[in-house]
Parts: sequence; structure tokens; C-alpha cells
Amino acid sequence: MVAKIWLSGLMALAILTGPAAAQDDAKAKARALKSDKACVGCALVGVDLHNSYLEGAKLAGADLSGANLNRAFLKGADLTGAKLAGADLRKASLAGADLANADLSGADFGKATLRGADLAGANLVGAKLDKTILKGANLAGADLTGASLRKAQLAGASFKDANLTKANLSGADLAGADFMGAVLDDAVGYRK
Repeated sequence: MVAKIWLSGLMALAILTGPAAAQDDAKAKARALKSDKACVGCALVGVDLHNSYLEGAKLAGADLSGANLNRAFLKGADLTGAKLAGADLRKASLAGADLANADLSGADFGKATLRGADLAGANLVGAKLDKTILKGANLAGADLTGASLRKAQLAGASFKDANLTKANLSGADLAGADFMGAVLDDAVGYRK
């Protein structure tokens, strides 16, 4: 009987320290991030940071998968190597942000501003970048397989050696964009 009670106590402890505790920890880190503007390598999976002012935040290597960053202000933020897979970044301001080698697969950047942002080597597979401002952005070597860039502002952006296989560029402003060495197999809306 004692062993049975002890075992059920361990299971209760496991439940208390499982996903709920991890979520509480992520919320605490998100609160600290709003004031400190730094959380390098933090696990912030699924946190709600919509409308947050995080200009210049240091988030290199942070895991923000599935996070809500809708309308967040991340101008000049360091998100190098960060994980933002499936994140909501609609209408977010990421002008001049460093997202080099970040995992942005399946993220929604609809109507976001990424003017002059560095997305070199980023994973943007299946990302939604419709009506996004990417003027002067660096997407060299990025993987945009199946990404949607409909009506995006891409003037002066660099897609050098990027993979845009099956990407949708319908109605996008491509004036002065550099596609040297880019793979554009089955891309929609691209005209040489």
C-alpha cells in the first residue's frame, strides 16, 4: 500500500513538473524578456508576445516555435539561429533584424516589415510572406521552397543562391531583386 501511494505521489510530481511547469517557465521568461530585451537560447515555445516592444532584443538561438508575435516590434533584433517554426509574425516589424540561419518554416509573416533584414541561410519552407515588405533584405542561400510571397515588396532584395522551388511570387514587386544562382523550379509569378 505504501509503495502504491509513493508511486502515485511520483506521478503527481511528474505531472506538476511536466508541460504545465514548462509553460509557466516560458511565461516567466517572456515577462523577463519584455523588460530585459534578452533571452539568448531560451525556450519560449508557444508564448504570447503579441504587440510586444522588443527593439534590439537578443534572442539568438531562442526557441519561439508557435509563438504569437503578431504586431510585435522587433526592429534590429538578433534572432540568428532562432526557431520560429509556425510562429505568428503577422504585421510584425522586423526591419534590420538578423534572422540568419533561423528556422522560420511555416511561419506567417503576412504584412510584416522586414526591410533590410538578414535572412541569409534561413529555413522559410512553406512560410507565408504575402504582402510582406522585404525591400533590401538579404535572403541569400535561404530555402523558400513552397513559400508564398504574393504581392510582397521585394525590390532590391537578394535571393542569391536561394531555393524558391514552387514558391508563389504572384504580383510581387521584383524590381532590382537579385536572383543570381537561385533555384526557381515551378515558381509561380517569376519573370526574367
